[in-house]
Amino acid sequence: MDASRLLEVLRDVDGEFSAGYSKHLQSVVQAYTQARDAPTQDLSEQISAAHKRLAEHLAQSVINEYPPSKQRILDAIGGSSLVGESAERALFNRLSAVGIGAAALVTAATEFSAEVELIRAGSCC
Repeated sequence: MDASRLLEVLRDVDGEFSAGYSKHLQSVVQAYTQARDAPTQDLSEQISAAHKRLAEHLAQSVINEYPPSKQRILDAIGGSSLVGESAERALFNRLSAVGIGAAALVTAATEFSAEVELIRAGSCC
């Protein structure tokens, strides 16, 4: 793997975080946590709004326009489903499991967030 291209990819990933990815992802986790902690309240609007802000951010990601060479590097470091528009689909798939309860939603969102942080920290390589 070309070290300079790897560095470019890691800089792009870090740029995603600097641009607000982490903040939006944490908002989703917090919305599910609030829903879990207050089961008698309907927090669906807050959850939807958090997802929408995250989706809008991910739709603007430079990673969505990656050429095949950078995409292969992203694949090699395990980041393909954790950044860009692919992240939205991956998170949705985890959160939409049949029969998933409030506690499991929080766990799934938190685990996804932790995996994303590993990619950012470069612990993937």
